[in-house]
Amino acid sequence: GRMLANAECSVNEKPSNTRASLVLVGAHGVGEIWPKVARMIGDACEYSHGALNARDVLDNLARAEWELWLSMWFGEVQACAVTHMYTTNRMKVMVLKLIAGEGWSQHFTALHDIARKNDCDYLDAECARPGWERRMPKFGFHKAYTVWRLPLDVPA
Repeated sequence: GRMLANAECSVNEKPSNTRASLVLVGAHGVGEIWPKVARMIGDACEYSHGALNARDVLDNLARAEWELWLSMWFGEVQACAVTHMYTTNRMKVMVLKLIAGEGWSQHFTALHDIARKNDCDYLDAECARPGWERRMPKFGFHKAYTVWRLPLDVPA
């Protein structure tokens, strides 16, 4: 489904002295902003254990299957995040696929509100960097499950 953005998410929004603005980039604007975020996203993808690379992210953003969020501070991209939503028979979930850059944590409350406005039951974070595991509880997240991976290209 189409992402309903928070009313405060606007490219023209001026950041306060203490908070950056949160901006949703539509699929049509991804190509223009991509040079400013490609390196950050590529670096974040390194923590996906081979599941993602920057080109995968760009392709999903360009097809409007995922959403790109920017943390803007006086016209400069400070951080970015990628989300997507899915629905099962029992729930609707917004997934935070990755976070890149500095200062993203100031936007968790806004992202929570946006997920609720989109009728999501949960906001899941798949941020793979170990440092986030220690920080997420202070934003209200709890560990829901653990994924164990067995490579199948090696003999058992």
